[in-house]
Parts: sequence; C-alpha cells; structure tokens
Amino acid sequence: MYNFLFAASFACMLVIPTLVFPVEYFDKKRVMALSVVTTPVAAVTLILPPITVSLLDAFGWRLTLMIMACLSVQVGCIQ
Repeated sequence: MYNFLFAASFACMLVIPTLVFPVEYFDKKRVMALSVVTTPVAAVTLILPPITVSLLDAFGWRLTLMIMACLSVQVGCIQ
C-alpha cells in the first residue's frame, strides 16, 4: 500500500515534469536532452526500493514516510 502511494507521488512529482519540460525547450537535440534527464530517474527507481526497505526495518513506517517526504522536498527544491 505505502509503496504504491510513494510510487504514485514519485511519478507525479518527478517523472512527468522531467519528461515534459525538455520536450518543450529542446528542438534539435531533444533525444539527448531526454536521455540525460531520464537516466537519473531510472537509477533512483532501482536504488530507492532497497533503501526504503532498510528504512522500514530500522525505523518503522511513520519515520520512514517522514524521511521520504523530506527527501522529496529536497529533490523538489533542487529542481
């Protein structure tokens, strides 16, 4: 349940804007811009589930959700 909610929020906050903005701003090298932008998204998709499981085992679901929320805010501020 919580993994689904996190994945849905991750998709809405990071994946969709990441794919829309380069398409609007780049005309000639659109493929290169999309590949540069989507590579970190794929890497985070592979790395984040094991980190989430480790956090769940160590801290429980409430603190894990708070940590994930803080990470999401930090990533949002960086972009």
